[in-house]
Amino acid sequence: MEYYCLMVRTGEEEEFKKKARKAFCEQACTAELYYFQRTLKTNQGKLYEKPLFPGYLFFQTESLTPQIMQTLKKIDGFIRILLVYLWGL
Repeated sequence: MEYYCLMVRTGEEEEFKKKARKAFCEQACTAELYYFQRTLKTNQGKLYEKPLFPGYLFFQTESLTPQIMQTLKKIDGFIRILLVYLWGL
């Protein structure tokens, strides 16, 4: 399994995730995207969520093929891949 960190436009992480899932479903690709949020509390006691890593999504795939890379580049909001982590190597 390979893991990548994708840099996307800040504030558009959830939108990018939806677009990417739709694009990968069309290709029958088994890629997963992860977006982490944290729950915070205001002084008045209201709860709200903020991104843990603004502008970043974590991407899991069996292998990064040229087709997957082209699909990522075509999705609006994609900036670049920042980190490559090969599990088990």
